[in-house]
Amino acid sequence: MKFSLQNKKTVLTTANALAVFLFEGEKERSQAFSNLPQSLRREAESLAKNARFTAKNKTSFVFPTHQKIFSSVVIFVGLGSADAHQNEIRDSLREASAEARRIASTYQAKKLGIIFTDCLTDRINQKEIGQAIAEGAELGAYSFQKYKKQDDDELHKNSVCDIVIEGSDASLLLGAKQGSIIADGVC
Repeated sequence: MKFSLQNKKTVLTTANALAVFLFEGEKERSQAFSNLPQSLRREAESLAKNARFTAKNKTSFVFPTHQKIFSSVVIFVGLGSADAHQNEIRDSLREASAEARRIASTYQAKKLGIIFTDCLTDRINQKEIGQAIAEGAELGAYSFQKYKKQDDDELHKNSVCDIVIEGSDASLLLGAKQGSIIADGVC
């Protein structure tokens, strides 16, 4: 799997699926929705409110874009409380990344864009964010296939190949590479 950093505009115009990670709370939710282009923002906010999406840990809300942007789907994934301990936040981020990758794969996305709110960078550093995202994405894709008789190409047909993270801090990419190596060692 390949990880890269891009600015928000590039992430929005190149990723087949877009994941937005956010903590609980009204302020956090409004910041997360502000990452979307104006053409989608109101509709996404309305649907999330009707679905009672509160961004609790291990919850997600999938929003089809109807081709209003390049991404076919936006996946909002809750990280739980921003007041949680740093270790809990890292674990929540791993789980969110795994969930986003699984959902993106069901939509046959080859490139997953990831955006997170500023509150996350206030809680843990960029390197830890990159590492947790990579570990979650790699481990979330794991499937024991040793004794199955399928062709390798068939196994990875619907798999996300690239993950583009919105950001410019080199330590974010360093953490992603480190997390990918750790996850490869586990599988």
